[in-house]
Amino acid sequence: MDEDLDLKNFLREPQRYEITWRGIVIEIRYRPPFARFYVKHPIAYLEVTSIDPKRA
Repeated sequence: MDEDLDLKNFLREPQRYEITWRGIVIEIRYRPPFARFYVKHPIAYLEVTSIDPKRA
């Protein structure tokens, strides 16, 4: 099952974006697909965090 994982993509730094949405500063982190357990739907990493105000 090791061929289904691409840990090089997962272990490198995520792409980072910062946006303002409805007055809330949001950080978005994304890593490209690293797991191919599902042929048509590879698994990627996505994290969304409010920066200001915190925990909004």
